[in-house]
Amino acid sequence: MAQADSNRRQSWVRGSTLGVAILLGAVLLGMVNYLGGKYYTRGDWTSSGLYTLSEKSENLLSRLQQPIEFIVFLSPDNPLYRPTQELLERYAAASQEVTVREIDPVRDLVQAQKLVDQYQVDRQNVVVVASGNDRRVIDASDLAEWDFSGMQQGLPEKLKGFRGEQAFSGAILELTEATKPTLAFTTGHGERGIDDSSPEGLSELKRLLGADNFSLESWAPLTQPDVPKAASLVVVAGPKVAFLPSELEALDRYLDRGGRVLLLLDPQLAEGANPDLGMASWLEKHSIRLGDDIVVDPDRAILFSGLETFSVDSYGTHPVTDSFRQAGVPVLWSLARSVTPETGDQAVAGDEATTLLRTSSSGFGETNLAALPDFGQDDADTPGPVSLAVAVEGPVAQAAQAATGSEKPETPADDAQADLAGSDGASLDAGNPDAAKPAGDAADAANMDDGEAASDADHW
Repeated sequence: MAQADSNRRQSWVRGSTLGVAILLGAVLLGMVNYLGGKYYTRGDWTSSGLYTLSEKSENLLSRLQQPIEFIVFLSPDNPLYRPTQELLERYAAASQEVTVREIDPVRDLVQAQKLVDQYQVDRQNVVVVASGNDRRVIDASDLAEWDFSGMQQGLPEKLKGFRGEQAFSGAILELTEATKPTLAFTTGHGERGIDDSSPEGLSELKRLLGADNFSLESWAPLTQPDVPKAASLVVVAGPKVAFLPSELEALDRYLDRGGRVLLLLDPQLAEGANPDLGMASWLEKHSIRLGDDIVVDPDRAILFSGLETFSVDSYGTHPVTDSFRQAGVPVLWSLARSVTPETGDQAVAGDEATTLLRTSSSGFGETNLAALPDFGQDDADTPGPVSLAVAVEGPVAQAAQAATGSEKPETPADDAQADLAGSDGASLDAGNPDAAKPAGDAADAANMDDGEAASDADHW
């Protein structure tokens, strides 16, 4: 009898322990589920960070003050459906103003017809971005870049790159900004052209900045004596022929009324070329010294490239370069010349000059250009660390401050800005030059407040 009671007690204890364990497990599972739903983070495990929003998009979404709806009109079997869905979930998580609605054009016939009637959509495989009564329709073909190289072997096309973020953020900008910032690119001096689709051209830059709601236009200072009034920024991209004094005077008038100028100047290596492009004296008036040299950095040279191709990760303290410095992102430079801010008695009163990027201490500016491609440092060379890009902010002329609104740039500044990079060919991510994206230099320069502009030092 005693043995039977003992067995019953042991059985009861085992059963009670098991019951408590199951109960605790259920409680823990419930707590994990609750906490996971209330406090969660999203991860991007793709090697390229395919679904990670850029800082630019995050800032854009954080400033949204009006509802934005994305209507995904894609079939689930479309290869772009999943990356589009995942990316838009990131947008919705980043802003309460963003909502996402999906319509299957094959199965949701009623909803599909409503979409066609409401937004005049005449095709499938699009994403509609809507705000109020306005909307933008993005074709699926604009969301991706495809690799068709295997089709001759009977292989299907491969997704080479997903451009959804560029398209979606660009559409939001178009819907939320009242005006488009205008960038005026100078012509007539052998500059890179915004409609030139060759490897030296800037047509891809124009396309990408257009997606970010920027308008790019050409300006010929020799025949148009004044900078277009709508210009938020003037860009001089890789000239090969010297500017005339009258053309530089036009830039001065623009700066005097609060304009911004971005100069991207290459070393002049051709025999008989004007090394300073007619700008040396003019730049000195803006506290900038342009070197007649070509910069190398032996300690940071890129493997299998010449000394003139090197990485830079030394940034000055400036809003333009703060995010690069904090992220530790290197920049790849090739065929650069030195650009140095004037200091002390050489600086113009009221100008504030900042070095944006510089080489390591092993870098130097080779002044004996006739001896290239042989580089050998001597006393005549520019010693390192060598400044590669400079931002200068100066006071606006009193006459400009009193001018009427029609005489000012579309986005006037309290300070004029002249900014100079010693090359028109810098790239992000020195470890992977192929990862470089087209430039944000001009875009960020046009958007900087209080006249702050200059090179984002990235990716042309």
